Amino acid sequence: MRYSSQIILMCFASSLKAQVKQTNFPGVNKNNVYSITRFQNTVFVGGAFDTIGNVARNHLAAVDANTGAVLSWNPNADGEIKKMLVASNKLIVAGEFYNISGALREHIAVYDLPSLNLLSSNITNTGSYIEALCVEGNFVYYNASFFNSFYTNGVARFDINTLQTDNSWSIDSVDGPGQLVVVAFLINYFFVVGHFD
Repeated sequence: MRYSSQIILMCFASSLKAQVKQTNFPGVNKNNVYSITRFQNTVFVGGAFDTIGNVARNHLAAVDANTGAVLSWNPNADGEIKKMLVASNKLIVAGEFYNISGALREHIAVYDLPSLNLLSSNITNTGSYIEALCVEGNFVYYNASFFNSFYTNGVARFDINTLQTDNSWSIDSVDGPGQLVVVAFLINYFFVVGHFD
């Protein structure tokens, strides 16, 4: 039997203040915001937009959490941002891009916090785009594509400290026509959600 499901997973952490009390938070034009995360007094906004608060920003922007002002950081991603998370003083950005902050990064980029310098990384099996991310311990898990005579969808992970793909671990036999949309840990279980048989 074939199943199709769509799940929206909302995670609330004590370190991430979900409520925005000011009314002057900037809006975006054109299409959608797909991901929002916060580090200290900076809110990161990712999506399909090219302008935020009347300031030109392609797909990714940083906003002052107190004033709502768009900050000068401008990574200028060449594709949509689908997911972001903050872990170990790093901002992990994932989506459909190939170039970001003037460098080649195939669908995943990692920035140092708070400097926002783009870090060197060797993250592989990123497929056509990344739209599922989660962190557990020292690893970041993401939807991946693997080639063994043909492409299969699955899950891979990289070390948050070395920014290298962990080639000793993967789930590479998810069968189906579409991407995975959620990977998550909850009470010692690992959940994989998407469009598969």
